[in-house]
Amino acid sequence: MGGAEVVASAGARDFEAVRETSGAMEWSDIARLVRTGGKVIVTVAGEPATVPWAQLYTKDVTVIGFVHSRASAEQMARAAVIVNRGVVEGWLRPNITEVVGLDSARDVHERMEAGRVRGRIVLRVAHQ
Repeated sequence: MGGAEVVASAGARDFEAVRETSGAMEWSDIARLVRTGGKVIVTVAGEPATVPWAQLYTKDVTVIGFVHSRASAEQMARAAVIVNRGVVEGWLRPNITEVVGLDSARDVHERMEAGRVRGRIVLRVAHQ
C-alpha cells in the first residue's frame, strides 16, 4: 500500500495542498486526496505518469512544479520562515529516522538509490 492509500484508508482527504516528493504516488490517489480549489506541489519528476486531468480540472486544482535549485534567495528565505514557524508551533514535524556521521554518506546514498530509506536521514558533520 502506497502513501496515498494509507492516508486515504485512515479517512483523511480534502487536503488544501498535497506535496509529492517521492515520484511514486499515483496521480489518481493525489486527485482523490486534494480538495476542490486545492493545490498539488510537485518537487520530483519520476517516470512519465498518467495524470487524471479531468479529476483535477473539475475540482479546480492548481498543479505547481517547484525545483529547489531554481528558487531565489528570497523564495528560500520565505520558505525557511514558514518551515521554522511550523516546527516551533508543532504542525510540521520532520520524519527523521536516522542521524549519522558524514562518513556514512556513501552507504546512505546507496540505500536511498535502492529504495531502502524511509523518512529522512541527517548527515552530521563533526566540528573540529
